[in-house]
Amino acid sequence: MKVLKTILRGTAKVETEYSGQNWAGSEYRKVQAQRLQKVAGDTIMVSNRGHTAVRLDQRPMPNIKSFTTEVTLVTGRGTGTRKIKIINN
Repeated sequence: MKVLKTILRGTAKVETEYSGQNWAGSEYRKVQAQRLQKVAGDTIMVSNRGHTAVRLDQRPMPNIKSFTTEVTLVTGRGTGTRKIKIINN
């Protein structure tokens, strides 16, 4: 399926093949890990206003766990509430 994408600050349009949106959740974590593996060779990450430098391949990988949170959802005009569970995978 082809989609029309607007690029260059809205001044141009490109017709491309549709691909799924991978910008959230566990799929995005996989994409981020793949990008990190591509650039991790001799790349150095500098932080703390230039006082700390760490090579990306020596940096510990974050361990993100899936969790469930129960929150209260306010309904109507603020007169009703419902409890819902938010699951992060």
